[in-house]
Amino acid sequence: SVGVRELDAPARTALDKLAAAVPSMHQLRAQHARGRLLFDTKPWFRSLDTSPYLDQLRTCIWKNECIEIAYRRSTGEHKDYRVEPYALVVKVDTWYLIGRVKREMRVFRVSRLLGLTLTGETFERDPSFDLQKYWRTWCESFEKNPPNQFPVELEITARGRRRLLDIFGQWYRSKLDPLGDRFRGRKRVTLDFDREDLALRVLFDLADEATIVNPIGLRKKLHKQAAKVLAATA
Repeated sequence: SVGVRELDAPARTALDKLAAAVPSMHQLRAQHARGRLLFDTKPWFRSLDTSPYLDQLRTCIWKNECIEIAYRRSTGEHKDYRVEPYALVVKVDTWYLIGRVKREMRVFRVSRLLGLTLTGETFERDPSFDLQKYWRTWCESFEKNPPNQFPVELEITARGRRRLLDIFGQWYRSKLDPLGDRFRGRKRVTLDFDREDLALRVLFDLADEATIVNPIGLRKKLHKQAAKVLAATA
């Protein structure tokens, strides 16, 4: 993907000047935070979900404290993990936890946490861990091999194609680029979504620029959702 874009040169220069102007103690704090918190502004699936565990996660990450979490995987399976929490990443408005599990770095979507237990035990961070580099690499791998949990067959307009690319960056480029930038009528394409509710959210925003061919059940749910909105605004 495509990847996480770095700051523009003027922004980097401004940050460098700002860092040079602050006392060394504050610089150390800034470096401490830089390895534990990342804001990625490149869109993926937008979510309004919040988590009651964010404050605890931030505290544990700052203190290098091990945690135990109950987690709902993308398949719906519930699983428990003992995690050494390294960092939080917020991608537009979705939070991710990066942590080490049995010597392997993993990424967890914070909204899928079902429970969190503090252990009171600390761990030693790997001094070679580079948050920006790890996240960029993980994003590239994830977007090349996205979870195909919920494929949806669509007939989409050229305008709908452009809107998807504008909103979700590179996520659907491999499927949408072959359609071309300009065409009349609608073209058929199959897009993969993580879950049904995400498909509903994305396709509702596209309105009449996309028609669902399959699955039929999703099309019916979208019609019901649209009817509710119309009824509420009538």
